[in-house]
Amino acid sequence: MERDDKQAVLGCAVAFLVVAGVIASLYVWYTIQFNRRQIEIDGFYQSRSVLREMREATLRSNDPSSAAQQALLTRFPVGTDRERAVEALSQDGFKCEQADRSRRRRPGQISVECSLAAPAHTSYTSWQVQLLFNLDNRLEEAIVTSYTL
Repeated sequence: MERDDKQAVLGCAVAFLVVAGVIASLYVWYTIQFNRRQIEIDGFYQSRSVLREMREATLRSNDPSSAAQQALLTRFPVGTDRERAVEALSQDGFKCEQADRSRRRRPGQISVECSLAAPAHTSYTSWQVQLLFNLDNRLEEAIVTSYTL
């Protein structure tokens, strides 16, 4: 093999090793960042009991909204006092406010809408909870939706 050929082979080998090193470095960096973000996400949910229960239910289901709704209704069954349910969601970081009349499913209901932005890998997961109460301030229905922005 001539000297020029050896230098060309050596140059290609070095270039290959540099590219492989860059790719490996990026992979390690991404893995570290992903794991850090996962720890942040898990910590966020662990510190919020109602939200954690809804999230865990959605992760085990093919119908996440229904699973989250069932988890919420397990925690706050139909008939639960409005103050208790809204206070628990507020303690989890939800912003809750009474909605206007157009958001009610039927006359005589009181609608309270709660929302929260939770960290996710790409950006945030928006959690929306609508609680419908009768005029005695007892829970009649709950609707839960979540989506990642």
